[in-house]
Amino acid sequence: MKKVLACVVALGLSSAVLAESSHEKAVNQLFKAINVSALVDKTQDAVLESQLKNDPCLEPFKGVIRDFYHKEMGWSAFEPKMRALYMKEFSEDEIKQMAAFYESPVGQKALKKAPDLMIESVTIGYELSGQKEGELKRVIEKAQMNADPNVLPEQCRIVSNNVAN
Repeated sequence: MKKVLACVVALGLSSAVLAESSHEKAVNQLFKAINVSALVDKTQDAVLESQLKNDPCLEPFKGVIRDFYHKEMGWSAFEPKMRALYMKEFSEDEIKQMAAFYESPVGQKALKKAPDLMIESVTIGYELSGQKEGELKRVIEKAQMNADPNVLPEQCRIVSNNVAN
């Protein structure tokens, strides 16, 4: 009798664990509204195009790289962790509101534009950082010259010990 009771309890617990919570269902609805699998693929393709633009030597390997991205770093690799992350960061109600937005025409437009906007944002960031690289180096050098020389290992120093103010 104890064995039968233990089996019934174990079966009940395992089915409770396997049952999808309403919070999980809301996250799945959001991911469906976003069409996140296709969005991940499109974003990876846009990143690959950006890489090829920056390093034309990769062009002969474009197909291999794309296949690797889609197989090893596609949505199926992200999904469990992303589901847990969304459930941690957003309430069920918030997730439902996001899904409603992304199911709307404006939400669909935002999703369609997202990968290209991300690539453009990264490009703008690179341009700005390139323009400010010299200034940043000068700020670091000045801070280093005023800092305790024992704080930073020699190989990490930008300014040599021989440079004066």
